[in-house]
Amino acid sequence: MDQASINQGKVELRGRMLTARDAIDPVRRLELAEAIHEALYELPAFRDADSVGLYWAGGSEASTTALYLRLAEIEQRRIFLPFVLNGELALTEWRPQDPVVDAEYGSMHPRYRRAVSLDEVDVLLVPGLAFDPRGNRLGSGTGHYDRLLARLDPRTLRVGMCFSSQLVESVPCGEIDQRVQFLASDSGVVTCARDSDRSLAG
Repeated sequence: MDQASINQGKVELRGRMLTARDAIDPVRRLELAEAIHEALYELPAFRDADSVGLYWAGGSEASTTALYLRLAEIEQRRIFLPFVLNGELALTEWRPQDPVVDAEYGSMHPRYRRAVSLDEVDVLLVPGLAFDPRGNRLGSGTGHYDRLLARLDPRTLRVGMCFSSQLVESVPCGEIDQRVQFLASDSGVVTCARDSDRSLAG
């Protein structure tokens, strides 16, 4: 498939998936988000991680509020949130008492931020509008996360987070699109990694 066809396929799928996600009742979204959080704990590598990179959910994305409070306040783990630095996503360490402000890409980011080395992050949780069983991901179209994933330390576990209704048979993808190794949804965990990567789960 040529790049123009891939891009058109992404546009069409993005529109369908955003409409479907927006249609989920807000109370139901919170219930499903809690199920997604519990699914994450099925992964030993997530349970054992000292540091977790996640995202401040916006719009109709699965809420991450309860998750980062659990990780930071109850489990005393290091938490990292993304922000845009010179046009690229970077990560900064964050604590629940730290303020957040509107981000230029439509979500929130910490007011006070200093980019850290990406090798400080054991697990990165990744949002998306759609994922397929091979770990291909459809994002918002900015390319921020693809470029961030491409720069990650190979030892960092990549886990997509989504509602089960966002799991599709195939996501259009090109050479620069990055995959996740696992998917955590309200229906459980899907292993997407190649055989050579599966040891990262345990």
